[in-house]
Amino acid sequence: METAVTPWAITTDKFILTKSLLDRMIYAMVVEKVEFESFLPESCPPKEAVPPNLVVIRLVRDEIVSKEDFVPYYSMVPGKDWGNRLCKACGLSVYTDPADVKRAMGVNPALRTFRSAFGRLEPSSGAIQHTPRDGDSHHTWWKNKNVDAERIFIIQ
Repeated sequence: METAVTPWAITTDKFILTKSLLDRMIYAMVVEKVEFESFLPESCPPKEAVPPNLVVIRLVRDEIVSKEDFVPYYSMVPGKDWGNRLCKACGLSVYTDPADVKRAMGVNPALRTFRSAFGRLEPSSGAIQHTPRDGDSHHTWWKNKNVDAERIFIIQ
């Protein structure tokens, strides 16, 4: 059996293993250990979400990262009719590019006093999906309810 490896796939005469397929396989292995909040609607996180394995940036209010910095919009306003945005409202907004964080802070006056906290998300941290706003690096992260996010994020 001959095997070829490219930056995007591993190919043999029997199957092709792409990065997205590998992400889904990892997710399937990890998902048994990941517990999401009970308020998430059915089919949330969406099937397009993958186990995270990257550094992300979360905007936080104070110089010390706290649990309150990781409350999803849904929990802040649970009675609101979120419509088709309910699943995203149950997740947390994070970015992968510091320039996009600066841009968001410049556009939204309410964010101008916030600080950037950096955290490394591992597959057991939950699920993440790239949900860009105008082509930026915005992601929605559905946190494993057993992860203390305030312990893995630091302000730099």
